[in-house]
Amino acid sequence: MLPVLDISDYLKDPASPEAADFVTRLIETCHGPGFFYLIGHGVDTELCKKTQAVANEFFALPLEERKAISVENSAHFRGYTLLSNERTNGKGDWR
Repeated sequence: MLPVLDISDYLKDPASPEAADFVTRLIETCHGPGFFYLIGHGVDTELCKKTQAVANEFFALPLEERKAISVENSAHFRGYTLLSNERTNGKGDWR
């Protein structure tokens, strides 16, 4: 199960002790599992649902269509990255 981080205290007062606790948990989570659920952000639920639907549509595309917008085809290093194409010390990142 992914960690759940609540950003609401940080948004209320970034200088508060509660905000500092959030930042500490965020850093630990990013350096640990690397993924998390973020709550308390105030983004409209419908926008979140639409964004998830668009992501699902993209990943349902055939591999060749996703490869067409690959990072390798971008002068600005932006685009889709295939699983294990990210490399660290010459090895594919498979976390």
